[in-house]
Amino acid sequence: MMGAGPANSMTYLNALATHPQLANLTYGLIGFADLLMVPIALALYFALRQVSKSWMLLVTGMMLAYVAIDISTFVTTSTSLVSLTQSYASATNATQRTAILGAEYYGLSTIPLSQFLGWVFPNFAYLILVVALRVGHISKAAHIVGIFTVILGFTGGFGFLIPIPYLLNTQLAGLAVFGLFWLLIARILLRASSVKPIPA
Repeated sequence: MMGAGPANSMTYLNALATHPQLANLTYGLIGFADLLMVPIALALYFALRQVSKSWMLLVTGMMLAYVAIDISTFVTTSTSLVSLTQSYASATNATQRTAILGAEYYGLSTIPLSQFLGWVFPNFAYLILVVALRVGHISKAAHIVGIFTVILGFTGGFGFLIPIPYLLNTQLAGLAVFGLFWLLIARILLRASSVKPIPA
């Protein structure tokens, strides 16, 4: 997800209420993409553990932790908001609507922090991975692109907490570089048998 939090909360909630299927599909795809990180993290460990077993254990653990954090915060909160908008629409009295609206506003208030964590936390794993690639002399291209991935990941993540144009404008570039980085990682995984071991 990109961009600052919704400037008009009611407009955002009304959009969720009007298009609940599309919203659930979007957040479901985000959750599915998170879950795909599990086999990728394990594949990275088995492919690159000969570079440094301890480093790759740390990378794998952090990537798995990211999946748990993102699903339990951003994805869960977002899908709950969709459900709450439907409950608000079917509420029969003002007391129910007030309680639901309070829950919705609370959920909205946590979105920027969960997006920040989703962008920033995995970069610590990527930073270690970039160092491992450099030390292992595995892929200069992945190493360079990985550095930019980490930098843009941090700046883009802070854009959710400090929504200034300079930070927010790095998010689209960050996603593009992130995609290129993982294409290079996929290439490394396909060529894993040629990786030479180095001391841990």
